[in-house]
Amino acid sequence: MQPRASLLCSLPLWGKAGVGALALAASIATAQPACDKPVYLTLDTGHMAVAELIADVLKRNDVKVTFFAANEKTKEGGASLSRDWADWWRARGTEGHEFASHTWDHAYWVADVPGKPPRFRVRPSAGPDAGKESTWTAAEYCREIERAALRLEELTGKAPLPLFRAPGGKTSERFLAATRACGYQHVGWSPAGFLGDELPSEKR
Repeated sequence: MQPRASLLCSLPLWGKAGVGALALAASIATAQPACDKPVYLTLDTGHMAVAELIADVLKRNDVKVTFFAANEKTKEGGASLSRDWADWWRARGTEGHEFASHTWDHAYWVADVPGKPPRFRVRPSAGPDAGKESTWTAAEYCREIERAALRLEELTGKAPLPLFRAPGGKTSERFLAATRACGYQHVGWSPAGFLGDELPSEKR
């Protein structure tokens, strides 16, 4: 799990400092500040080692998030969207969280391929083709997005949002036009950057 606070803030949650940051963000989110703009807190799947802790912090602070999930390898050696995690995902659905695709094999967009129809160089970081670069059509990438969305619905019993997050946040205008055409709007990260803590806090 790796949290991303879209639009207004961004919090890494791989280590203890990140867990503290999530707790702080949760307490801020449940306070009643004079603010008319929402904060969107999103979490991406990863190795799932802190998944139980994240779920506990969110529940204790009554914070709802959107989970963007890919079928990535876990610390235990399984995969984050396997049946082994079905109870965990179902519980998050019952708690009122939302879900969206992070692609099935965490497939990075690498580059546009010239010509028509639209094609893209991609490199999954999970699954049987992890680390291998290949060329996909727009339809193939859309199926990759949909595969994770369908599994999330199967595991949670809740229809995912028509959104996706590109692994690494890497996209192009042509790529995003193609994914919109198949029904998926991209959700990126805030201007604070990929993790958020690489930029000076006094400016962000």
